[in-house]
Amino acid sequence: MGASLTDQSVFSEVIGYKDMKVDLCVIGGGLSGTLSAVHAASKGKRVVLVRSGWGGTALSCGAFDVADTSYEGFEISDQIEQIKKEYPHHPYHHLNFGNLSPSVELLKKVFPFRILGSYRENHLFLSHMGHWLRRAFAMESQSFDFKVSGRRKALVIGFSPMIPAPLLQSELCISESIPWHRNEVNLLPQTMAKFLDRPEELQNLAKHIKSKIKSHFFQALLVPPVMGLDYFSERRRELESLMGCPVYETLGGGNSVPGIRFQKGLEEALRSQNITVVNGRAERVEKERKRALAIKGRKHGGEPFEIEASFFVLAAGKFLTGGIRKNRLFQEPLFHLPLFYRGTPVSEMSPGSLLRDDFFEKQPFLEVGVKTNHELLPLDDSGEIVYENLRVCGTLLYGFDPYGGESRFGVSMLSGYQAGGA
Repeated sequence: MGASLTDQSVFSEVIGYKDMKVDLCVIGGGLSGTLSAVHAASKGKRVVLVRSGWGGTALSCGAFDVADTSYEGFEISDQIEQIKKEYPHHPYHHLNFGNLSPSVELLKKVFPFRILGSYRENHLFLSHMGHWLRRAFAMESQSFDFKVSGRRKALVIGFSPMIPAPLLQSELCISESIPWHRNEVNLLPQTMAKFLDRPEELQNLAKHIKSKIKSHFFQALLVPPVMGLDYFSERRRELESLMGCPVYETLGGGNSVPGIRFQKGLEEALRSQNITVVNGRAERVEKERKRALAIKGRKHGGEPFEIEASFFVLAAGKFLTGGIRKNRLFQEPLFHLPLFYRGTPVSEMSPGSLLRDDFFEKQPFLEVGVKTNHELLPLDDSGEIVYENLRVCGTLLYGFDPYGGESRFGVSMLSGYQAGGA
């Protein structure tokens, strides 16, 4: 891209609307909400998206899971079947996998930078912590697939003391930590990336790297995921030219630079499709019987808004983004939809039964969410539809842990695309 992703024109909402009437109102600005809005807009619908802040997508590592389990093998279809066996209430039981290809292609069409991957099998990527992850897709700068490209000798470097190189014992690569080239230390990855948005800083870094790795033979270089925040595609190409070899980034962790880039890419996708964005909090729903009529709330500046719509999509995420809150019980705060855990209404369970004392044990409460039918319409404990014109998508769906690194991207893509196309 030639323009910075932080250019204010990218994020400016359509102003002058206190009250709006649209075909579709989407609540939530993460991956599933954005894809819902984009899909509906591509069909000529008038769409407004309401968000209180960034979605959980901003916690992405830069690669995206459709299906990855402890089950051996890379075929995605095999992994999906394993997920269905392990999780009897997983959204994959009723989502249409025929939508995977069109949903990803739609995202690629409106996204400002390239996403590479496969619909059939996982690739093998390396995180900056030294973990091997099987993922279906990755942003181009992080798309070094050790399953294929590992035939080329790769050097993995870290910048000490902030992001040391992972300790690796592998035939696929060698690793080495080198000091950060500036005097500043203990910088956040985001600050390091902003430094490297400047061409002169990247040139200084390239000279520094060359002086420290003369003794190594390698055919590809993997660096920490900090090669620029707003101009990372350009900076990567420049570093390849300066180093004389292909350059990639390792995957990030939570709250990483790649996650911020991805969230900013979603913002650009909304802007490119002229979708109205309201930055504020939806607080109340006007309804009549089983139909939502409007949502009311306040923008971040305090100005009230009201949005009337024929249909609504709820893609507000779970706990990190406020889609589920815990007061005395776990609650969905806007539409007051019933929540479920493995088929049982949460209202019939004590919150303590959904928590485990061991921090490293799987936490049942992370599987809590909204139960829907095959059309993504929310259901109550008797199986009746709660709202006839509301669809629920993304990580708010019950039956899976979106933070478990198995299927978050796949669920968000499939359900978001379906909700926006209904």
